[in-house]
Amino acid sequence: MVEEGLIRDAVAEVKPGWIMLSYNWKNQQTVLRIHERLSSAGYATWIDVERMAGSTDVAMSQAVEGAAVVVGCLSQDYRDSKNCRKEYIYASEREVDFIPLMMDRPKKAGGQFDPTGPLGLLLGSRLWVPFWDEADFEESIQALIAQLDARGLAKNFTVEAELDFLSALTIPSDSESESESDEEYEEEEEEEEDAEEEDDEGADLLAQMEQLTSNDAQSGREGALEITEDCKYNFFLSKHEEHKFMAKDIARELRGRGFLLWLSQDLAAEGEDIDREAMQKGVRESAALILLLSHGVYHRDRNWVTHAEVKYAIELGKPILCIGHQFDITSKCHALGSGCVHPLECCENVAEDFQPYARAIYDMECVSWFTDPAHLAIEVDKIERFYRERRESAAAKLQRAVERQLHCGVCSRASEGD
Repeated sequence: MVEEGLIRDAVAEVKPGWIMLSYNWKNQQTVLRIHERLSSAGYATWIDVERMAGSTDVAMSQAVEGAAVVVGCLSQDYRDSKNCRKEYIYASEREVDFIPLMMDRPKKAGGQFDPTGPLGLLLGSRLWVPFWDEADFEESIQALIAQLDARGLAKNFTVEAELDFLSALTIPSDSESESESDEEYEEEEEEEEDAEEEDDEGADLLAQMEQLTSNDAQSGREGALEITEDCKYNFFLSKHEEHKFMAKDIARELRGRGFLLWLSQDLAAEGEDIDREAMQKGVRESAALILLLSHGVYHRDRNWVTHAEVKYAIELGKPILCIGHQFDITSKCHALGSGCVHPLECCENVAEDFQPYARAIYDMECVSWFTDPAHLAIEVDKIERFYRERRESAAAKLQRAVERQLHCGVCSRASEGD
C-alpha cells in the first residue's frame, strides 16, 4: 500500500510546459509505463527514448528548460549517475518544480536507499510517491496524477512546438534537433563519440565498443549466431529511406555481435536490383525482422516497407523487433474504443489493410538506440537476448495480436490520405 501521509495534494504555481521524466535506465520499463499512463491522462511528457537527438547535453538542457515539472525517478543508480545529476541540479538551478518518485525503498521507509548529497538537498521535505512495489503501481500512479492535477498543468501543451522554439535559441541554425537528416545524424554521432573519449570513466568502454563497431560485415559473418536451415540471415532490417545512415550504424553494431543482416544498401552497393521481389526474398531468407520504427514509416506512400516487407514477414510467421526512433506514441486515437487505443502513427494516412498490422506491432517488444556506448551496449544486449530466447514466442504473440486487431476493424483516419 502507498503509505498514508506521504502523498497529499501539492499545489504550486507552475509555468506552462511538459512533464520531464528524469530517470536511470535500470528503471526504464517502469518509467515507460508511467509515461504511457500520463500520456493517456492527457499530459505532455518528455522522455529521452522519444525526444533525445543530437548532443546529449543540449537535449537534456532543453528538456529541463521546457519543463513545467521534472518528475525525478529516484534510486541508488539515479543518485550515482552523472547525467541524472546534471538533470536534477540544472532543474534546481532553474527553480523548476520537482516531484520525486521513489524507485528504491528509502531508509525512512525501511529500505536501503539513502538519497544523500545534492539529491538529498533537492529532496528536502518534498512529498514523494513510492514506486518500488510493482503491486502498488496503480495506486502510486493515481497519487502522481493527483499531484499533477493539483498543479493545474495544461493538458493541451505541444512538446514539438516548444522544442522547435528552444532549438532556435540553443542550437546553431545548421543543425536540426528532432528532424535531423542522415548526414547530421552521423555528424552529431561523431561529436558525441569525441566528447565521450574525453570522459575518463567511459574511455575503456568506448574503446571496447569501437572495437566491436569496427568489424565489417565479413567479420560478423564469421561469428554468426545460429539460424534455421532455410534462412541465410538472422535479421532483415526494414526502415524509412530517410534513416538509411542510422540503419547502417545499426547493421554495423549487430554484425559486430555476429549477426547476419539483410540490408538493402548492401545489395545496391553490389549492383543488384532492389525491387519488390528482392525485398521479399530477403524477408523469406531472414529468421526475424527488425523495424526501425520512425515517424511516418507506416504512411500509405511507404508501401514497400508496410506491405512488401513488414506485412509479408507477418504473413510468413516471422517475429518482429522494433527499434524506436522519433515514433510518436503520445498522440493517441480512441476512434475504435477503449480496447483498441493506439498511436495516431498507426492509423493517420495509413492504408486500411495495414492498420491492424501497425497496431499489432505497437504491442511488440521495442528497444531504443543511443549514440553513447554504455546505453548502446545495453540495447544491443536486449536484441541478442530477443533473438536467442524470445524469437519463437514473439512470433506467436504477434500472430495473436494481429488476429485481435483485425477484429477491431479500420480507423476512419485512413481515408485522410485518399
